[in-house]
Amino acid sequence: ERNKDLKIGEIRDQKHEIVNATKQAVEWIEELTDKNGNKKYYLRILKPLFGDYEEFFKVGFGFDITQLKAAEQELQRREKLLSFSHSLAKIGYWAIYPETEKVEWSDGIYEILEIDKEIRKPSLRFFFTLLHPDDKLMYQDHILDVNRLNKPYSIEYRIITPRGNIKYILEQSPGKINEEGTSGYFRFGVIQDITESRKSQEALAKSEKHFKAITENSPVAITEIDTTYKIKYSNRADYGKNESLTGKFLPDFIAEEHRDLLKQKLRDAIESGAVPDVNLKTVGPADKSNYWFHMTIGPVKDNNGKVETLILLSEDISERKKHEEDREKLIKEINHKYNELMQFNYIV
Repeated sequence: ERNKDLKIGEIRDQKHEIVNATKQAVEWIEELTDKNGNKKYYLRILKPLFGDYEEFFKVGFGFDITQLKAAEQELQRREKLLSFSHSLAKIGYWAIYPETEKVEWSDGIYEILEIDKEIRKPSLRFFFTLLHPDDKLMYQDHILDVNRLNKPYSIEYRIITPRGNIKYILEQSPGKINEEGTSGYFRFGVIQDITESRKSQEALAKSEKHFKAITENSPVAITEIDTTYKIKYSNRADYGKNESLTGKFLPDFIAEEHRDLLKQKLRDAIESGAVPDVNLKTVGPADKSNYWFHMTIGPVKDNNGKVETLILLSEDISERKKHEEDREKLIKEINHKYNELMQFNYIV
Protein backbone atom coordinates (compact mmCIF):
# COMPACT_ATOMS: atom_id res chain seq x y z
CA GLU A 1 0.00 0.00 0.00
CA ARG A 2 2.94 2.37 0.65
CA ASN A 3 4.75 1.35 -2.57
CA LYS A 4 7.67 -0.18 -0.68
CA ASP A 5 9.85 -2.96 -2.06
CA LEU A 6 8.23 -6.33 -1.30
CA LYS A 7 11.65 -7.70 -0.33
CA ILE A 8 11.60 -5.40 2.70
CA GLY A 9 8.35 -6.98 3.86
CA GLU A 10 9.74 -10.47 3.24
CA ILE A 11 12.83 -9.72 5.32
CA ARG A 12 10.67 -8.34 8.14
CA ASP A 13 8.55 -11.52 8.09
CA GLN A 14 11.76 -13.57 8.35
CA LYS A 15 12.93 -11.55 11.36
CA HIS A 16 9.56 -12.05 13.06
CA GLU A 17 9.80 -15.82 12.48
CA ILE A 18 13.33 -15.85 13.97
CA VAL A 19 12.15 -14.05 17.12
CA ASN A 20 9.12 -16.38 17.36
CA ALA A 21 11.35 -19.43 17.12
CA THR A 22 14.34 -18.34 19.22
CA LYS A 23 12.69 -15.88 21.61
CA GLN A 24 15.85 -13.75 21.07
CA ALA A 25 16.16 -10.15 19.86
CA VAL A 26 17.34 -9.53 16.31
CA GLU A 27 18.82 -6.47 14.58
CA TRP A 28 19.16 -5.55 10.93
CA ILE A 29 19.59 -2.50 8.73
CA GLU A 30 17.05 -1.45 6.12
CA GLU A 31 17.78 0.70 3.11
CA LEU A 32 14.74 2.79 2.09
CA THR A 33 14.15 5.54 -0.42
CA ASP A 34 12.17 8.66 0.52
CA LYS A 35 9.75 10.50 -1.75
CA ASN A 36 12.59 12.65 -3.10
CA GLY A 37 14.59 9.61 -4.15
CA ASN A 38 17.16 9.92 -1.37
CA LYS A 39 18.46 6.79 0.33
CA LYS A 40 17.71 6.45 4.02
CA TYR A 41 19.13 3.85 6.41
CA TYR A 42 17.36 2.55 9.51
CA LEU A 43 18.52 0.24 12.27
CA ARG A 44 15.64 -2.11 13.14
CA ILE A 45 15.46 -3.97 16.46
CA LEU A 46 12.81 -6.59 17.20
CA LYS A 47 12.67 -7.83 20.80
CA PRO A 48 10.51 -10.50 22.50
CA LEU A 49 8.40 -9.61 25.55
CA PHE A 50 6.60 -11.94 27.94
CA GLY A 51 3.50 -11.02 29.92
CA ASP A 52 2.58 -12.01 33.44
CA TYR A 53 0.63 -15.00 32.18
CA GLU A 54 3.27 -16.13 29.66
CA GLU A 55 1.74 -14.09 26.89
CA PHE A 56 4.24 -13.56 24.06
CA PHE A 57 4.65 -10.10 22.56
CA LYS A 58 7.17 -8.42 20.28
CA VAL A 59 8.26 -4.80 20.33
CA GLY A 60 10.08 -3.09 17.44
CA PHE A 61 12.34 -0.06 17.35
CA GLY A 62 13.57 1.94 14.35
CA PHE A 63 16.50 4.36 14.41
CA ASP A 64 17.42 6.65 11.53
CA ILE A 65 21.16 6.03 11.03
CA THR A 66 21.47 7.74 7.62
CA GLN A 67 24.08 10.21 8.82
CA LEU A 68 25.99 7.50 10.66
CA LYS A 69 25.90 5.33 7.53
CA ALA A 70 27.14 8.23 5.41
CA ALA A 71 30.00 8.78 7.85
CA GLU A 72 30.80 5.06 7.78
CA GLN A 73 30.80 5.01 3.97
CA GLU A 74 33.06 8.07 3.88
CA LEU A 75 35.40 6.40 6.36
CA GLN A 76 35.47 3.27 4.22
CA ARG A 77 36.11 5.35 1.12
CA ARG A 78 39.04 7.09 2.82
CA GLU A 79 40.39 3.78 4.10
CA LYS A 80 40.30 2.41 0.56
CA LEU A 81 42.08 5.49 -0.77
CA LEU A 82 44.67 5.22 2.02
CA SER A 83 45.15 1.52 1.36
CA PHE A 84 45.49 2.20 -2.38
CA SER A 85 48.01 4.99 -1.83
CA HIS A 86 49.99 2.76 0.57
CA SER A 87 49.99 0.00 -2.04
CA LEU A 88 51.32 2.38 -4.69
CA ALA A 89 53.99 3.71 -2.32
CA LYS A 90 54.74 0.17 -1.07
CA ILE A 91 54.11 1.20 2.54
CA GLY A 92 52.61 -0.75 5.42
CA TYR A 93 52.13 0.03 9.10
CA TRP A 94 52.25 -2.09 12.25
CA ALA A 95 51.16 -1.66 15.84
CA ILE A 96 52.17 -3.60 18.97
CA TYR A 97 50.26 -3.56 22.27
CA PRO A 98 52.71 -4.82 24.95
CA GLU A 99 50.06 -5.33 27.65
CA THR A 100 48.09 -7.81 25.53
CA GLU A 101 50.97 -8.83 23.21
CA LYS A 102 48.65 -8.04 20.32
CA VAL A 103 50.25 -7.29 16.93
CA GLU A 104 48.49 -5.56 14.04
CA TRP A 105 49.61 -5.40 10.40
CA SER A 106 48.08 -3.36 7.61
CA ASP A 107 47.38 -4.88 4.20
CA GLY A 108 50.50 -3.09 2.94
CA ILE A 109 52.75 -5.21 5.16
CA TYR A 110 51.21 -8.42 3.85
CA GLU A 111 51.89 -7.19 0.29
CA ILE A 112 55.50 -6.30 1.11
CA LEU A 113 56.14 -9.61 2.90
CA GLU A 114 54.35 -11.49 0.09
CA ILE A 115 52.15 -13.52 2.44
CA ASP A 116 48.39 -14.26 2.62
CA LYS A 117 46.64 -12.50 5.50
CA GLU A 118 44.05 -15.30 5.60
CA ILE A 119 46.77 -17.86 6.34
CA ARG A 120 49.35 -15.99 8.41
CA LYS A 121 48.46 -13.98 11.52
CA PRO A 122 50.61 -10.96 12.47
CA SER A 123 53.60 -12.28 14.41
CA LEU A 124 56.93 -10.79 15.48
CA ARG A 125 58.43 -14.27 15.68
CA PHE A 126 57.48 -14.96 12.07
CA PHE A 127 58.75 -11.54 10.97
CA PHE A 128 62.17 -12.22 12.52
CA THR A 129 62.42 -15.41 10.43
CA LEU A 130 62.22 -13.27 7.29
CA LEU A 131 65.19 -11.05 8.22
CA HIS A 132 68.24 -11.47 6.01
CA PRO A 133 70.92 -13.48 7.88
CA ASP A 134 73.48 -10.69 7.43
CA ASP A 135 71.07 -8.09 8.90
CA LYS A 136 69.32 -10.09 11.62
CA LEU A 137 71.75 -9.39 14.48
CA MET A 138 72.02 -5.70 13.58
CA TYR A 139 68.22 -5.35 13.50
CA GLN A 140 67.65 -7.13 16.82
CA ASP A 141 70.36 -5.12 18.61
CA HIS A 142 68.93 -1.89 17.22
CA ILE A 143 65.36 -2.70 18.25
CA LEU A 144 66.45 -3.72 21.77
CA ASP A 145 68.32 -0.44 22.09
CA VAL A 146 65.42 1.78 20.97
CA ASN A 147 62.96 -0.18 23.14
CA ARG A 148 65.17 0.37 26.15
CA LEU A 149 65.63 4.09 25.50
CA ASN A 150 62.13 4.63 24.04
CA LYS A 151 63.32 6.83 21.21
CA PRO A 152 62.23 7.27 17.58
CA TYR A 153 64.25 5.36 15.03
CA SER A 154 64.83 4.84 11.33
CA ILE A 155 66.60 1.72 10.10
CA GLU A 156 67.28 -0.03 6.80
CA TYR A 157 67.58 -3.79 6.46
CA ARG A 158 66.82 -6.69 4.12
CA ILE A 159 64.26 -9.46 4.24
CA ILE A 160 63.84 -12.69 2.29
CA THR A 161 60.16 -13.27 1.51
CA PRO A 162 58.60 -16.77 1.51
CA ARG A 163 58.81 -16.58 -2.30
CA GLY A 164 62.58 -16.17 -2.07
CA ASN A 165 62.72 -12.49 -3.07
CA ILE A 166 65.25 -10.23 -1.33
CA LYS A 167 63.80 -6.82 -0.45
CA TYR A 168 65.29 -3.69 1.06
CA ILE A 169 63.13 -2.25 3.84
CA LEU A 170 63.07 1.18 5.46
CA GLU A 171 61.42 1.06 8.89
CA GLN A 172 60.55 4.14 10.97
CA SER A 173 58.82 4.50 14.33
CA PRO A 174 58.13 7.42 16.71
CA GLY A 175 58.50 5.14 19.76
CA LYS A 176 55.89 4.55 22.45
CA ILE A 177 52.47 6.18 22.05
CA ASN A 178 50.12 6.51 25.02
CA GLU A 179 46.63 5.17 24.53
CA GLU A 180 44.12 7.95 25.08
CA GLY A 181 42.02 7.45 28.21
CA THR A 182 44.19 4.63 29.55
CA SER A 183 47.47 4.18 31.37
CA GLY A 184 48.75 1.84 28.69
CA TYR A 185 50.73 2.49 25.54
CA PHE A 186 51.42 0.90 22.19
CA ARG A 187 54.13 1.04 19.57
CA PHE A 188 53.49 2.15 16.02
CA GLY A 189 55.72 2.04 12.98
CA VAL A 190 55.84 2.14 9.20
CA ILE A 191 57.84 -0.01 6.81
CA GLN A 192 58.45 0.82 3.16
CA ASP A 193 59.73 -1.40 0.37
CA ILE A 194 62.67 0.59 -1.07
CA THR A 195 64.08 -2.27 -3.17
CA GLU A 196 63.65 -0.47 -6.50
CA SER A 197 65.19 2.71 -5.10
CA ARG A 198 68.18 0.86 -3.64
CA LYS A 199 68.74 -1.11 -6.84
CA SER A 200 68.58 2.12 -8.83
CA GLN A 201 71.10 3.73 -6.47
CA GLU A 202 73.41 0.74 -6.74
CA ALA A 203 73.10 0.73 -10.54
CA LEU A 204 73.78 4.48 -10.62
CA ALA A 205 76.81 4.11 -8.34
CA LYS A 206 78.12 1.29 -10.54
CA SER A 207 77.52 3.37 -13.66
CA GLU A 208 79.28 6.39 -12.12
CA LYS A 209 82.21 4.21 -11.08
CA HIS A 210 82.41 2.79 -14.59
CA PHE A 211 82.17 6.27 -16.12
CA LYS A 212 84.85 7.59 -13.77
CA ALA A 213 87.19 4.71 -14.63
CA ILE A 214 86.74 5.42 -18.34
CA THR A 215 87.09 9.19 -18.16
CA GLU A 216 90.04 9.29 -15.77
CA ASN A 217 92.00 6.94 -18.03
CA SER A 218 91.01 8.73 -21.22
CA PRO A 219 93.72 10.59 -23.17
CA VAL A 220 91.06 13.20 -23.98
CA ALA A 221 90.23 15.89 -21.41
CA ILE A 222 86.48 15.73 -20.62
CA THR A 223 84.94 18.79 -19.00
CA GLU A 224 81.35 19.67 -18.15
CA ILE A 225 80.36 23.32 -17.73
CA ASP A 226 77.08 25.08 -17.01
CA THR A 227 75.59 27.86 -19.12
CA THR A 228 77.58 30.48 -17.17
CA TYR A 229 80.82 28.71 -18.26
CA LYS A 230 81.64 27.43 -14.75
CA ILE A 231 83.24 23.98 -14.54
CA LYS A 232 81.02 21.27 -13.01
CA TYR A 233 83.24 18.27 -13.72
CA SER A 234 86.66 17.53 -15.17
CA ASN A 235 88.51 14.25 -15.54
CA ARG A 236 91.68 16.25 -14.99
CA ALA A 237 91.78 16.57 -11.19
CA ASP A 238 93.81 19.77 -11.15
CA TYR A 239 95.55 22.25 -13.37
CA GLY A 240 99.04 21.98 -11.95
CA LYS A 241 98.19 23.76 -8.69
CA ASN A 242 96.87 20.78 -6.68
CA GLU A 243 93.45 22.40 -6.54
CA SER A 244 90.09 21.32 -7.92
CA LEU A 245 88.83 22.81 -11.16
CA THR A 246 85.20 22.50 -10.04
CA GLY A 247 83.49 25.89 -9.82
CA LYS A 248 86.24 27.69 -11.77
CA PHE A 249 85.48 29.96 -14.76
CA LEU A 250 86.58 28.13 -17.91
CA PRO A 251 87.69 31.17 -20.00
CA ASP A 252 90.24 32.02 -17.24
CA PHE A 253 92.31 29.05 -18.47
CA ILE A 254 92.32 30.22 -22.10
CA ALA A 255 94.84 32.59 -23.66
CA GLU A 256 93.43 36.12 -23.70
CA GLU A 257 93.53 36.42 -27.50
CA HIS A 258 91.30 33.32 -27.80
CA ARG A 259 88.73 34.02 -25.06
CA ASP A 260 86.26 35.89 -27.25
CA LEU A 261 86.42 33.10 -29.83
CA LEU A 262 85.70 30.48 -27.14
CA LYS A 263 82.75 32.45 -25.75
CA GLN A 264 81.29 32.82 -29.24
CA LYS A 265 81.51 29.06 -29.82
CA LEU A 266 79.90 28.36 -26.42
CA ARG A 267 77.06 30.79 -27.19
CA ASP A 268 76.47 29.10 -30.54
CA ALA A 269 76.18 25.72 -28.82
CA ILE A 270 73.76 27.05 -26.16
CA GLU A 271 71.53 29.07 -28.51
CA SER A 272 71.37 26.78 -31.54
CA GLY A 273 72.31 23.39 -30.13
CA ALA A 274 75.16 23.19 -32.64
CA VAL A 275 78.31 21.11 -32.03
CA PRO A 276 81.16 23.48 -32.90
CA ASP A 277 84.89 22.82 -32.61
CA VAL A 278 87.83 25.19 -32.20
CA ASN A 279 91.62 25.27 -31.66
CA LEU A 280 92.65 27.22 -28.54
CA LYS A 281 95.74 28.01 -26.52
CA THR A 282 95.84 27.80 -22.72
CA VAL A 283 97.38 29.93 -20.00
CA GLY A 284 98.38 28.81 -16.54
CA PRO A 285 101.35 27.36 -14.63
CA ALA A 286 104.65 26.93 -16.42
CA ASP A 287 104.00 23.26 -17.13
CA LYS A 288 100.58 24.08 -18.60
CA SER A 289 101.37 27.34 -20.36
CA ASN A 290 101.06 27.75 -24.14
CA TYR A 291 99.40 24.39 -24.64
CA TRP A 292 97.30 24.03 -27.75
CA PHE A 293 94.26 21.80 -27.87
CA HIS A 294 91.39 21.01 -30.20
CA MET A 295 88.02 21.39 -28.42
CA THR A 296 84.68 19.91 -29.49
CA ILE A 297 81.63 21.38 -27.73
CA GLY A 298 78.55 19.18 -27.23
CA PRO A 299 75.31 20.60 -25.74
CA VAL A 300 73.27 18.51 -23.25
CA LYS A 301 69.53 19.28 -23.38
CA ASP A 302 66.69 18.75 -20.91
CA ASN A 303 63.29 17.22 -21.71
CA ASN A 304 62.09 20.55 -23.10
CA GLY A 305 65.01 20.85 -25.52
CA LYS A 306 66.75 23.57 -23.52
CA VAL A 307 70.53 23.30 -23.15
CA GLU A 308 71.42 22.61 -19.50
CA THR A 309 75.15 21.93 -19.68
CA LEU A 310 77.97 21.61 -22.20
CA ILE A 311 80.40 18.71 -22.56
CA LEU A 312 83.83 19.71 -23.84
CA LEU A 313 86.20 17.16 -25.35
CA SER A 314 89.73 18.58 -25.55
CA GLU A 315 92.60 16.87 -27.37
CA ASP A 316 96.18 18.06 -26.83
CA ILE A 317 97.56 19.20 -30.21
CA SER A 318 100.62 21.03 -28.85
CA GLU A 319 103.07 18.72 -30.65
CA ARG A 320 101.18 19.11 -33.91
CA LYS A 321 101.11 22.87 -33.45
CA LYS A 322 104.84 22.87 -32.73
CA HIS A 323 105.51 20.92 -35.93
CA GLU A 324 103.30 23.35 -37.85
CA GLU A 325 105.16 26.32 -36.38
CA ASP A 326 108.54 24.68 -37.16
CA ARG A 327 107.39 24.00 -40.72
CA GLU A 328 106.20 27.59 -41.16
CA LYS A 329 109.50 28.84 -39.75
CA LEU A 330 111.43 26.59 -42.13
CA ILE A 331 109.33 27.76 -45.09
CA LYS A 332 110.03 31.37 -44.12
CA GLU A 333 113.76 30.67 -43.92
CA ILE A 334 113.70 28.91 -47.30
CA ASN A 335 111.81 31.82 -48.82
CA HIS A 336 114.29 34.23 -47.27
CA LYS A 337 117.25 32.26 -48.66
CA TYR A 338 115.53 32.04 -52.04
CA ASN A 339 115.02 35.80 -52.10
CA GLU A 340 118.65 36.37 -51.18
CA LEU A 341 119.76 34.00 -53.94
CA MET A 342 117.54 35.72 -56.48
CA GLN A 343 118.92 39.10 -55.38
CA PHE A 344 122.50 37.79 -55.76
CA ASN A 345 121.59 36.36 -59.15
CA TYR A 346 120.14 39.71 -60.19
CA ILE A 347 123.33 41.52 -59.14
CA VAL A 348 125.48 39.04 -61.09
